[in-house]
Amino acid sequence: MLEKKKSNAKGPIPVSKPVVKAPAIGKGKRKKVPTASKAEDACHYCHEKGHQKRNCPKFLVSVQGQSRLVSYLLDLIHSNVCRPFNTQARCGFIYFITFTDAQSQYGYVYLMKCKSEAFEKLKEFRLEVENQTGHKIKTLRSDQGGEYLSGEFLNYLKRMEFSQWTPPGTPPANSVSKRGNGNLLDMVRSMMSFTELPLYFWDYALEMATKLLNMALSKTVAKTLCEILHGKPASYKYLKVWRSPRTLRD
Repeated sequence: MLEKKKSNAKGPIPVSKPVVKAPAIGKGKRKKVPTASKAEDACHYCHEKGHQKRNCPKFLVSVQGQSRLVSYLLDLIHSNVCRPFNTQARCGFIYFITFTDAQSQYGYVYLMKCKSEAFEKLKEFRLEVENQTGHKIKTLRSDQGGEYLSGEFLNYLKRMEFSQWTPPGTPPANSVSKRGNGNLLDMVRSMMSFTELPLYFWDYALEMATKLLNMALSKTVAKTLCEILHGKPASYKYLKVWRSPRTLRD
C-alpha cells in the first residue's frame, strides 16, 4: 500500500472562513426604508415642515386664485365619461358622464347605457344649465375619447365654438373630472357596503352622492356649491340616513 506523504509545513493547519449567506430578499422586493412622520415631512409646495400640500395655506390661496381666472358661471365646463360598471343598473345603465362648472365646482351626472349617448347628454345638460343660470356655455374641456370624436359631436362643437381638447395621454390636464369621478366612485362603494340592497341599485347611490357633494362645503370655496350656482343655501330637511327603513305608499 502506498503511504501518505507527511507535510513538512509547520504551524497550525489553516481553516477556511465560513461563508455567510446574505438574507434572501426576494425577487422584485426592496428593503423597507424608515420614513419620517407626517409632521416631519416637508410640504411639496412651500417646502415647509408640519403640514402636507393639501393643507398648505399657500397652495389653497393659489388654487383660489386659479379659480378666479374663470370669472362667470359656465365659462369653462369639465367633462368626462367614467369607465363601465360590472353590474348593470335596473334600467340598463352601465356608464355615467359628468359635467363640472369650473367657477362654482357644481357637478352634474347623467346615466348612460352606452358611450354613444354622450352627445345627447351634452345637449340635455346645455339646455338644463343655461335655463337655470341664464348664462351660456363658453368652453367645454374634455379628453380626446372616442365618445367626444363622433361626427355629429364634432359638428355640434364646431357650430357652437366652445370645444377644448386636452392632450392625449395626459390625465392631469383633465384632473377636475378625473378626481370628481374618483370621489363619486368611492362614495358609491362606501354607501353600497353599508346596505343590503342588490348591487344594481348603484345608480341611486350615485345620484345621492352627487347631491351631497354639491351641498357640502369645500376648502377652495367659501360657500356651498349649490349656493354659488342657485344663489340660495341648500335645504337639508329632506335628507334621510342612508339604509334607513322607509314605507312605500301607493
